[in-house]
Amino acid sequence: SSFDWINPGLEARNIIMLLPVGSDELWIGTYGKGLYRWHRPDNRLWRYDKAGGALGDDWVLGGTAAATGLYFGTFGAGVSRYRHGGFRRLGLREGLAGLDISAVAYAPPYVVFGTLGAGVTLFDETLSLAGFAVPE
Repeated sequence: SSFDWINPGLEARNIIMLLPVGSDELWIGTYGKGLYRWHRPDNRLWRYDKAGGALGDDWVLGGTAAATGLYFGTFGAGVSRYRHGGFRRLGLREGLAGLDISAVAYAPPYVVFGTLGAGVTLFDETLSLAGFAVPE
């Protein structure tokens, strides 16, 4: 059945990425409409986008869950990390090889970012956990 029958609030029609987190949450990355978070038990749907300041870009191409948060790759604006209810952007200054992040994976202790045209970046989570790589 269509997700519209469950929750008609999902405006996006071009879905690129689905990231289940536990059994209660589903993150939905879109092509041009940002990122949605659906909380299944109460059927709530949140939207995060560039206009609201949560994301650097509304094209969310990949995502993964890691020890230091949820990581979402965007087309042109690097990575947005969700942790403790808020977003933080990661870019070239934080060590990304490029800003067009087409794939995201978790291979502890690394969060791995595949880029369009700049290869692969290994982000060492142990540095982030120690407070070095990504300040809160």
